Amino acid sequence: MFTREQYLAKECTHREYWAQFVTPSIKGTVASDFGDSLVNSTDPYFNDIPLHRWDRFADRYKQHIARVNKALGNGHVYSLSDGVCMLKEAARQIVEGN
Repeated sequence: MFTREQYLAKECTHREYWAQFVTPSIKGTVASDFGDSLVNSTDPYFNDIPLHRWDRFADRYKQHIARVNKALGNGHVYSLSDGVCMLKEAARQIVEGN
């Protein structure tokens, strides 16, 4: 597992860091809620899907992200950008078939 400190020191990639937050349940929910939007996205960062959709969805995972952050030694913290990064990593995994 990678800490935020290691991530900021570039000891792991963006994807490696956020992948540790993704669970099979989260992937299932992302696939269900975003569906065809993921497959039809032409932007490698899914920026052609409106940010307000990611933001609204990310709020569902405040407690999950705070728990993982605490387990990683990052403190019991959550930010909306944490939620969006985690969801977009889940989306990448879905699109890639992982």
